[in-house]
Amino acid sequence: MKLCIENTKCDFLVSFPFLFTLDNEWLIGLSLSAQPLIGYILVSTVEQSTERQREGIAIAKQKGKYKGKPVNVELSERIRALAEEGTNKMQIAKQLSCSRTTVYKALSS
Repeated sequence: MKLCIENTKCDFLVSFPFLFTLDNEWLIGLSLSAQPLIGYILVSTVEQSTERQREGIAIAKQKGKYKGKPVNVELSERIRALAEEGTNKMQIAKQLSCSRTTVYKALSS
């Protein structure tokens, strides 16, 4: 459902289908003029939360506490071994149940 009224000036056009479930019947009764405001509030809240998360991660990285996901050394070795045997990247990904991106990263490092 669009949170903007047709033919009106609106800075955002967002769809929030989860708001219109049976559990949230109160929202369906709101006037059309209130729905864009609620959409704006939701979008703003998500943006602020995301920005705070990015800032926290940046601070943790500076302190050396956030290093990301560790590399699966065993998987990388198996990928390299299969590549040396001549197996193509798509077959390696299927055989080891991993993504092609994982295969490319393992072969590039």
